[in-house]
Amino acid sequence: MCKKSDKIYPIFIIIVALLFSILRVIIALFYTEEPFGVYSLSSTIPQIFDYLVITVIIFSALFPCILKKSFIYRNIPKNNSLSKFTGITLGFIFLIFSLIMIFSALTQTKLSTAETLLAVSGIFSSVYYLSKYLSKSENTGAKALLSMTPIIFAVIALVEIYFDMDILITSPNRAYHQTALLAFSLFLLAETRLELGFKNTLSYAPAAAASTILLAVSSIPNLVCYKILSTGHTDRPLIYAIELVGAFYCAARIINFCVAKEK
Repeated sequence: MCKKSDKIYPIFIIIVALLFSILRVIIALFYTEEPFGVYSLSSTIPQIFDYLVITVIIFSALFPCILKKSFIYRNIPKNNSLSKFTGITLGFIFLIFSLIMIFSALTQTKLSTAETLLAVSGIFSSVYYLSKYLSKSENTGAKALLSMTPIIFAVIALVEIYFDMDILITSPNRAYHQTALLAFSLFLLAETRLELGFKNTLSYAPAAAASTILLAVSSIPNLVCYKILSTGHTDRPLIYAIELVGAFYCAARIINFCVAKEK
């Protein structure tokens, strides 16, 4: 891939993520029914927006596959300043989430099975990111094992939302939240492949691109318009905060990927 394409692809992904997030905030404010979090039937704008998001994500995922030779074998830097900052921030936000959940269990109510698993996997996810970017140790086996814990966290959160009957099945927020966590899981799986030393990196760019867009489009509107969009017991501001930091991390990593040298 030429130098120009190296720069354009991640910039395009980041601009689209920001633009779609702003548009979804506008749709939440003006085209969403507050008690239920569903679109108003009087306008087709939200549906057009959804189709546009789907189209752009498909294009962003297919682009690296079309330019296969440019994306299939790359040496991705692990510890540049941008990745380090976002990775450490992600580690701390996982830790904060787990500590708040544990504190809540000790002082207020008993945690459900899903909440307990989220708290435990959140602690190990925090250990992974903080050790990855702060530790000088090169224990590849331990890091590869720990890299699976954020995947577990995302999958548990996804399953918990799936069984949350307080949220309408037709809720667009439910769909965005679930697909964001699914995309993030696939990206984290691609990260694990790097930790394990897999040479084929073709899946990395599509997963990072989809995660950057969907995590931003899910988290930012929910943090800005929490009272409008969040209707279920699984809707937690800290989960959306994790998604937001995850979007920044994915964006940092896709920048790294696109400036990396081919193997």
